[in-house]
Amino acid sequence: MQLGHLAIALSIATYDWSVFNAAFCLGMHYLPNVDSVIAKADLDKPIIVQANRIEAWLRRKKWCCGAFAETDDESFWSSKGGFHCTVTHSLAFAVITALLIAPFSMHYAILAFLCLVTHYLADIGSTIGLPLLWPFSRRRFTLALFKDTGWWGMAMIVGYYKQPVAVVLECGVMLFLVYRMLQIF
Repeated sequence: MQLGHLAIALSIATYDWSVFNAAFCLGMHYLPNVDSVIAKADLDKPIIVQANRIEAWLRRKKWCCGAFAETDDESFWSSKGGFHCTVTHSLAFAVITALLIAPFSMHYAILAFLCLVTHYLADIGSTIGLPLLWPFSRRRFTLALFKDTGWWGMAMIVGYYKQPVAVVLECGVMLFLVYRMLQIF
């Protein structure tokens, strides 16, 4: 989902409308995609090292129950989009982000968690899949509604919008945003 992310974030903001809340929802909803900028700048290697350390610690503590047998280290971090759609597209990332915001405002912590989870719901239709249970499991969840067309550039956008189901999904969330805007204005 491309423009649909914008519509979803703004739709969430309409439930407590203000310019600040709209900006906050947009920022939180797009936060998981910062991983693509990190990967494009080739700064993902230190993060991958730390993520592997977290997984190793969980294995030693027996909190994983062999959940890492699905993929080896190299294929998990390099296939299906590379670093994009890994750590930042997990429920652990959403929980940690919300917990970091909670001491300042429980209202914004809940809003952040909601924005992150709806980002995952928008992305789960892609064939790439999301490791929602990382670091406890590397299993990728997908509804396979539309084909993954990459994670950067014009080819990604053009390829995505050539798929009929993508257009239907995007129109659906845009119509919901229009409905919400008509309700509050």
